Order: sequence, then structure tokens, then C-alpha cells
Amino acid sequence: YHLRKGEFKLVLGLEYLDLLKSIEVPEGDKLDKEFVKQIWMIPLFVEMKNKRFSETLSYREYDQYKKLKLEINRQVQRILGMP
Repeated sequence: YHLRKGEFKLVLGLEYLDLLKSIEVPEGDKLDKEFVKQIWMIPLFVEMKNKRFSETLSYREYDQYKKLKLEINRQVQRILGMP
């Protein structure tokens, strides 16, 4: 919600990252396609906000955003595997 409004909230981002980290997919299990669709869109949506945040956040906040964005990408790759 906050990202959609163009607001970066580190605490909420870290909570979301913890949620992604808690997702375990047993090897060989099939994932629900709606789940895959929703998870796959996360890095794309976060990337869409990159330019705006590069212009509006302080250097420190933007650095935190970039680190969070990178870790979200890693977690999505861990959950879904590499395309």
C-alpha cells in the first residue's frame, strides 16, 4: 500500500522481507499459479518505484531501499527458483 502511494517505510519493508524469508517450498512441490503470479510481481513493482525513490529519498534512505530491493529479489528467486 505505501509503495503504491510512493512512500518508503523501512520497517514495513523489513517485515515483508521476514515474511518472504519464512516461506519454505519443499522440493518437488508444485506451487499454486496465483501464488507464483503474486510473488513474481513483487520485484517488478519494487523496481518500478526505483526512479522515484532515487529522486525523493535521502541518500541514506535510498541506500536502505536498494539493499531491501536486492534482498527481496534474492528471496523471490529462492522461493520460485531461477527463470
